[in-house]
This record gives sequence, C-alpha cells and structure tokens, in this order.
Amino acid sequence: MYSKIECFFDAVIRQDDTLCQRIKAAKTTIYFEQGQLVFDLESLHKMIFSQHSLEFSAFKKLLYGSQLNQYLQTKGVRVVVLENTGKVNTNVYGLLKYP
Repeated sequence: MYSKIECFFDAVIRQDDTLCQRIKAAKTTIYFEQGQLVFDLESLHKMIFSQHSLEFSAFKKLLYGSQLNQYLQTKGVRVVVLENTGKVNTNVYGLLKYP
C-alpha cells in the first residue's frame, strides 16, 4: 500500500498530465498553487485510495510510520505544514521544492 503513496508523489513531481487533471478537477482540499501541490490528509487519501481499499485511519498510520520525507528528499522535494490548525486531519500541507 505504501508504494501507491510513493507512486502518487512521483507522478506529481513529473507532472503526469492525467493525475494533474484529476487534481485540478477535485472538489476537495487538494490543488496546485503556484505550481506546488497543496492538500489536507483526507483529500490526499481520497485521491490515492478509495475508502474501500484503505480506511482513512489506516492511511494516516501508514503515512506517519513511513519515511516519506526522506524518500521525497531524494527527489528534491518535501512535505511541509503550510497551515497548522492544531489538528492533523485539518492541517494543510504542501509539497515544496528545496531551494
């Protein structure tokens, strides 16, 4: 299951047209702003997994137990908190390039 998360971010990084169109059409908090991906966890979950393939709580455990930022660092990007609401589920995150 974790490999689907890596594949998703790889596709965002290489600007896969099909995925970018899906993100632009999303009615949730996942979008591009100034060329950077912005998202909340629930929207990210919905974009990568259907509710039936992986529950949201399992997705969060998988994500937080992973080495995602270390993996993304090798690609020149990282996930950062853009808006801290005090709750993991409602924080807004961004996929940012290293300067």
